[in-house]
Amino acid sequence: MNRLKHTWIGILLLLSLACEKEDVSKWDSINFQFSYAVEERPFSIAYMESNHTLYVATLNPSKNDYSAKIQVFGEEGALVKTLVDFASFDEGLYDRYIPVDLTLDNKQNLYVLVRPLLKQADNSWTRPSGFSILLFDAHDDFIKELDFSDIDGEGHPSSLSYYDGQLYVTNGRVLKQIDIETQQIVNIFLPIEEEDPDTWPYLHTTDMEIDDNGMIYFTGQAALNSDSVGCHLSNYNPETNDLTKKYAKGWTWMCCAMLNNPGIYLSKEGYLFLASYYQMSIEVYDENGDFILDCDTRGSGFQETRPIDILTFNKKIYVADHFNSQIHVYNLN
Repeated sequence: MNRLKHTWIGILLLLSLACEKEDVSKWDSINFQFSYAVEERPFSIAYMESNHTLYVATLNPSKNDYSAKIQVFGEEGALVKTLVDFASFDEGLYDRYIPVDLTLDNKQNLYVLVRPLLKQADNSWTRPSGFSILLFDAHDDFIKELDFSDIDGEGHPSSLSYYDGQLYVTNGRVLKQIDIETQQIVNIFLPIEEEDPDTWPYLHTTDMEIDDNGMIYFTGQAALNSDSVGCHLSNYNPETNDLTKKYAKGWTWMCCAMLNNPGIYLSKEGYLFLASYYQMSIEVYDENGDFILDCDTRGSGFQETRPIDILTFNKKIYVADHFNSQIHVYNLN
């Protein structure tokens, strides 16, 4: 009997070790390490694991000082190169592009969601109703443009993600599943209850991530009340067509706040990291959406921050600060 008991104990121990993943509850804190300056108004970041570089998309739409770039930075914040300067980029089909979001596939190809612009005879610019996606390979060579500029109807997409050989774009109401090879599109209409005043379109979507099981996560502004600003953390299951709405921990009051622009990232362990734009914080949630810990991004030395995008790699957290044009780097301890 004792031998049988010991055998079962051994089996259970082996199973627990085999299923073990990193326990976020053991993380005591998020500690600021350093910051480095980037071009004005960073809004989207992506990490290239193969060469340990950070891709940073920036956009300053000012007529007097227009700038839109994708730049590459090393681990310590040194500028490696400017991959794209959209003021002079001429390899696409259109005169100019407004970058919107970045994502990488499993082969480290970079996809850039953009809004095309056409220059008119009077030097003004018009914008087609749709969008395009620019593709760069793992060596940073431009490959092609996926042109969906003639798509009409659902508004301009705000986020781009890759999953299982497909690209997904969304404006928070419709998901477009794009076959990269054929460029065929499947529209997935989110099950929005229009009569519910607390849900879409009152929840604005600014970022999207997809986990290894195909579950799709969204974040964005959680209320139209411009003085009470929070973030929603919602998820959509394409298999069951269920849309679940949750809210982030941090809410704040800010007079005449403009549109909230939080960003999210899903770690390989299944944890969700939120860059809370007006809360000026990093927040971490488990796979059930339960809050774990947070960090005030003003600990980076700035009196005011606007965290707009976030990612993690090897227990480092990278945060794009839209207000100060900085990348803040943190350690998970």
